[in-house]
Formats: sequence, C-alpha cells, structure tokens
Amino acid sequence: MKRVEWQDCREAFYVDGSLRDIYVRDTTLDDWDLFLGAVSSLLTATFVDGEPYPLPTQASEIFERSAETSFLLKIILGQAKMNCHFFTEEEIELDIDPSEVTSQVEFDAIVDVLALIGSALGRDVILTDENVPTSIWIVFDAINADVRFMTD
Repeated sequence: MKRVEWQDCREAFYVDGSLRDIYVRDTTLDDWDLFLGAVSSLLTATFVDGEPYPLPTQASEIFERSAETSFLLKIILGQAKMNCHFFTEEEIELDIDPSEVTSQVEFDAIVDVLALIGSALGRDVILTDENVPTSIWIVFDAINADVRFMTD
C-alpha cells in the first residue's frame, strides 16, 4: 500500500465542529462479525449504556439488544479516537474528531485502521464529512489494497 501524505490531505480534517465518518456500506451481520474480529486487538474500551462492557464476539448480540441499550466501541489511536455506535446492521459507521488528527502519526494510524477493516471484509472503506456519505475524502480500495485521497 502506498503511503498517503498528511500534508496532501490535511484539508479533509478541517475543524468546523463536525466529525468525520468512516463507512462500510451494504453490510450484513457476517460483515459485522469480521469487523469485530479485525478491530478487537485495537479496542481501548467498549460500553453499554455508558458502563464498561466486554466486547461480544457476535454482532447479533449487540443488535439484539440495540432497542433497549446503547453500545459504543472506542478505539484510541494516539491522540485520535474512533467511535462506533452500531446504528444499523446494513452499515458499519465509525466517527472521528478532525481536531484530533494533527500530524502524519495520527493520520497513518487512521489509514491503518481503514486498511485493516477493508482487508478483513474485502470491502471499500470511505472517510467522509459527517452524515454526508457522498462527500468522500479518503477511500481504502479493497480490490487494489490501496488508499486514495479524493481531490476535486
């Protein structure tokens, strides 16, 4: 995988009070299980209704309880944090605060997680503006195992 330089794509992390979202679209519970397996070694904490909770091995355990509980998976990458809230089975979504991505170090850690998830699922992973999945900044292309910064 070629290295994407922070200087070339720092504009994706402009600070305007919104987050950046990371998506894998059109997912199934099997994809979620692969996701949990892939990120389990990176996890800093998991919470149910704000209380520490062990990471389930099956996504179905999370989604079966989602009507009555709030599940949060947190990954800390240096000063940057990624959060996954398990909104829907059909889409894996994580968020990051762009103000926490200030150097090549944090950026590389994020790109590594995109590549880890994309490789484990064999699926493209995109980083977008918050709640705007069509406003794509960065793509992990699973077919080519490569990361691209999307310029105008």
